[in-house]
Amino acid sequence: MRSIPTFSGKKTPVQASKSESGGLGCSAHGCPLVGTISKSTAGGNWLCWAHELTEEAHLWPEVTRGIEDNRWLFSVADRIAVMSSVELERNGKLEEINNYLASRNRKDLIRMKNNGEWSERIEMEPLPYWRMRLRHAAYAAATGRLDKAAA
Repeated sequence: MRSIPTFSGKKTPVQASKSESGGLGCSAHGCPLVGTISKSTAGGNWLCWAHELTEEAHLWPEVTRGIEDNRWLFSVADRIAVMSSVELERNGKLEEINNYLASRNRKDLIRMKNNGEWSERIEMEPLPYWRMRLRHAAYAAATGRLDKAAA
C-alpha cells in the first residue's frame, strides 16, 4: 500500500491501483487512476477519464506521464468530485483545500466567490462548475506536452 498527501500534506494510505489484468486501475500504460469508462458493453479494458478523453491511443503514454507529474492535481480533482457541498463546508475543509491549492501556486483553482456570474442568491461558485474547472486544469496539465508528442 502506498500513501498520498491529503490537502494539508499529511500522508493517507491508498490502495495501489491494479494493472491491466482486470483490476480497478486504468488499462492505459500503467496509469495510476481508477478505470471507470469502458467502450465495451461487456466491460473490460477500463480507462480513466483522462485517457478516455484522449482518443489517439498513441498519445496515452504521454498522458500517463502527465498524470504522474501532476498526480497531486488529479488527486484534488478526484477527491472534490465525490465531496458533497455539506462535507466541503464542514470543519474548514474548503479553507484547507484553498490553502493547499495556494501552497501549490494554483490560486487560480481556488473556489471563487460569486462575482455576479451566477444568481445573486449564490455566495460561492457552484460546486459542479468548480469540479469542472479542476478537472479541466488537471487534464490540461497532463496533456500540456501532447503537441510535441504528436509531431
